[in-house]
Amino acid sequence: MIRRLALFSLVILACMQTESARAERSVVLVTGDECEIESLTMLEIRKAYFGLIVRRGNLIVRAFRLSNDEKLNRIFFQSVVAMSEKSYERRLRSMLLKYGSPRPLEFSNVRALSAAVRTANCGIAYMWQEDLEQETGLRSIRLLWQGD
Repeated sequence: MIRRLALFSLVILACMQTESARAERSVVLVTGDECEIESLTMLEIRKAYFGLIVRRGNLIVRAFRLSNDEKLNRIFFQSVVAMSEKSYERRLRSMLLKYGSPRPLEFSNVRALSAAVRTANCGIAYMWQEDLEQETGLRSIRLLWQGD
């Protein structure tokens, strides 16, 4: 009986630790190690993701997106651009027609996204913190979301 209680307690403790580890998931804005920009405001980030030119001194920020992660994209639409995907797409088309603003390049995997950010002069992208930890040549410049 005591063995069962001890085993049950260990299982509950393991489940609680797994839940707390999941609760600490976060989305970060990253750039390449070579980029001199230390941080960006949310307004600058939104402008970059609408295809507008964002300058910091003589540096131009270029935004990139990861398109294959549904949860990450929901966080992007809710926390970064603060609009639905449909509204965002409409806004991008409008910006293209009015100003010739190119839409951010989209990638289907983290490796390709990371390579694009590293090779761009001052590219930015949003990704899960754990994906950033697996990549080299990138650094976080802002926490965009934390939770789950």
